[in-house]
Order: sequence, then C-alpha cells, then structure tokens
Amino acid sequence: MSVSIAIKVSDGLVLASDSATSIAVTDEQGNTGIAKVYENADKIAQIGNCPVGVTTWGIGSLQSKTITRLVEEFGDSNLDNNEFTESDLDNFVDFFHELYTDEYGPAKENKPNLGLAIGGIIGSEEPVLNLINFPEPAERKVLRREGDFGANWFGQIAAISRLHKGYAPQLPKLLAHETDLSQEEINNILAKLEQTVYWGGMPLQDAIDFAYSLIATSKDFHKFGSGPPTCGGPIDVAIISNGRFEWIKQKELKVRAEV
Repeated sequence: MSVSIAIKVSDGLVLASDSATSIAVTDEQGNTGIAKVYENADKIAQIGNCPVGVTTWGIGSLQSKTITRLVEEFGDSNLDNNEFTESDLDNFVDFFHELYTDEYGPAKENKPNLGLAIGGIIGSEEPVLNLINFPEPAERKVLRREGDFGANWFGQIAAISRLHKGYAPQLPKLLAHETDLSQEEINNILAKLEQTVYWGGMPLQDAIDFAYSLIATSKDFHKFGSGPPTCGGPIDVAIISNGRFEWIKQKELKVRAEV
C-alpha cells in the first residue's frame, strides 16, 4: 500500500513517498496475503518537463508497467511543451481510466485501489493539487486550489492520523457504533485533538522536513507493529516551486556494497 504526502505552502508544493511495494498472492482457498515486500519502488514521477508531479499509492503497476513509468510515458507521448493545462489533466485521467479498465474490467467488485495525486502548475499561477482514485469513478477531485494551503496524506495513514489528528482513523466509526453521540458531536470532539499547524506561513524547507518526518514515523510504525512492513524503504521528496519541478531527495540505482 505505502504512504504518500502532499503539502502546499505559500512557496510551493511538496510531494513525498516511501518506497515499499507488496506482492500479494491468493491461495487455492481464495485467501489473499502478502508474499513479499520490496523496498525500492518509485512512487513519485514528473510529467514530461512540466512543473507537475504525481505521487501514487495502492497497486504498483498496470499492464505490466509500473505506475510511475506509465506517468512518464503519458508525458512523453502527449505533451509537446512545458505547459500542463486542464485539458491535459483530463487526458491524464482518461489515460489511466482506460488502462485500469483494460486490466480489471468494468465491474466494481473486488478490484484493487489505485490512487494518484497530481500537483503542480496546471493552468494556474501557483501549484494546485488534484486526486484520482480507482476503482471509484474516474473523476478528478480538486484537493488544493490556489490560495488553499495545507496537507493531504494517502495510503497507510494510521501513524500520521494518530500523530497529527490525535486519534486512529477507525475511531470515528467506533464512536458512532459504540456510543449515542451524533456524527456532528463526534466531529466536534475529535477536532479538538488535532495539532495546529500554520500552513500558509510555513517555509518550504519546513514543509519538506514535516513531510519527511511523517513518512519516517510511518515506516517505524509499520516496522515494529504486527504484520509485514508494507511501508518502508528510502523516502523520496520532490517540490514544485518557482514554476519548476525539482527533486530534493531521490534514490538512485547502485550496486550493493560488499558485506
């Protein structure tokens, strides 16, 4: 599954992700489990030479190609310049919708999740952030418009929710089921636990540090908890600022050191 983070502050947009990817297998009885976890998957990609980046979670491939490779292929095949428009974004959604449908068919039952957060200069003066989720309808959702600062996290967010919001993600449903509190009352109580962060005034470097620390915490959470460490590996970080995409931290291919 993994975890990805997008943080928008006044100076730009930060994209960060871990590098774990899981191999799931199904036995003869129909039970699915994690057979292997690799820790060097790429989950952030730039679209062409545009100031636009994508971070992904959920399944790691379609049509025998990684999601980030497909993002790069879209950029190579569909963009003739360094600008990315709303029309290009619609084409991007259609591109992945067709790939996903070809892989899993039109039915919605028992299909795996694929999430893509697309952020950058998309017919805008400053970075914006959009979300595409499969197998939900292939419609993009605007998460961060111009002037809208804040953080979004995706995938395995249990550790981040406990640290930043002050409670586990399943707590609202548990309270709704186990108590007579209304949903509004639950929301009002839980809102008091959330950490206060001044996103608009946060410097870009602090946003980078914040994203990195949240993923590092998530890695430790899954490393020491029960079950396979499905969040792990190197942390990659990219930014979109001053009209350009820039890698801040990116793992590289290398020969393993002698041991």
